[in-house]
Amino acid sequence: MNKYFKKTSYPFVLLATLPLLVLGGCASQDTTKPIEDVTPSVTETDKPVSEIQDPIVMLEGHAAEFDTENMGSKPAMNEDKQPVASSTEEPVLYPPATRPQEQRIGFAFDQTEVNEQYHELLKQHAQYLAENKDLNLNVNGHTDSFGPREYNKYLSKQRAEAVAKLLVEYGAPEDRIMVEGNADEEPLLSATHQSENRRVELDYQDQRLVSSE
Repeated sequence: MNKYFKKTSYPFVLLATLPLLVLGGCASQDTTKPIEDVTPSVTETDKPVSEIQDPIVMLEGHAAEFDTENMGSKPAMNEDKQPVASSTEEPVLYPPATRPQEQRIGFAFDQTEVNEQYHELLKQHAQYLAENKDLNLNVNGHTDSFGPREYNKYLSKQRAEAVAKLLVEYGAPEDRIMVEGNADEEPLLSATHQSENRRVELDYQDQRLVSSE
């Protein structure tokens, strides 16, 4: 009888404990549920000291950027620089001019335009005449012997007027320049070719000598 009870009591014990086992399994599943990772993120205070920016350095950096952006709108102040000279200062004085040795301007056949190679020479003549107020300048035009005399008269004067115009542009006083056209009446004695007579000659006259005659 006792054996029977022992043999048959095991299933009943198991059936009685089964609900407890089930509840225990559920509880174990709930309690063994993996805990979510709630580790706080790394903040600025967790960074190494070398990576943390100094607030003063950051302020200086922003100030430098601001100065760079506004550098174009505000001129830099430099006490060592001298003030810019005003436009009311006296003009630059050049050394006194001497009379240019060359006093002859050549022309191409049937042309009245002054070649560019003579422009620098005319600048020197203009400066010399402007600095010597007791001088007048005769600008005499000439031609070769080709063509009618009346046309050569006209052509020679046109050449003289072209030279006088440039002299005035370069600073020579217009009221002391006299223009004359001589056609082919005064050929050069030393000329070996007709092209040498196509010219304008600059002849300076002293006003005091002219007025005393």
